[in-house]
Amino acid sequence: MYGSHTAVTIRYDPKKTDEIYYHSKKGFRIREVVYKILAAAVLIFLGSFMIWGSMLA
Repeated sequence: MYGSHTAVTIRYDPKKTDEIYYHSKKGFRIREVVYKILAAAVLIFLGSFMIWGSMLA
């Protein structure tokens, strides 16, 4: 999920050795959503262009 050479903050509790918390992935998820919205917009535009083109022919 993280790019190469990305610093990641890890929090470790010595009393609870099975619980490890690390830096939030919120930034990654927001970027992923933006990419999906852009891809959907392009696909919708291409689809509408194809429908419009078939109506003219």
